[in-house]
Amino acid sequence: MKPNSILGLSHGFLIEHLQSKGLDFPKHISVIAVCPDAEAHSVRRDYVHGQKINGAGINSSIAVHQDIDGRSTDVALGWSVAIGSAFTFATTM
Repeated sequence: MKPNSILGLSHGFLIEHLQSKGLDFPKHISVIAVCPDAEAHSVRRDYVHGQKINGAGINSSIAVHQDIDGRSTDVALGWSVAIGSAFTFATTM
């Protein structure tokens, strides 16, 4: 990935796996997670439903693993809104 890129994850399993192997992401990228609290088909179904009744999407958790330029939290929040999350909760990875 190019320097200053943001890698977005939809769950924290990759981070856990890397850390169990003593590895981590490159230091020149930011790493965030936006984790809907449902399976993919439910996320899409509730997104479409939410468009009809103004905000009935799946709740999501967001986390920032690595933030190299201060944009990561804003990007994670924007991603959560873009997938139609009715509520977004901050957590850790």
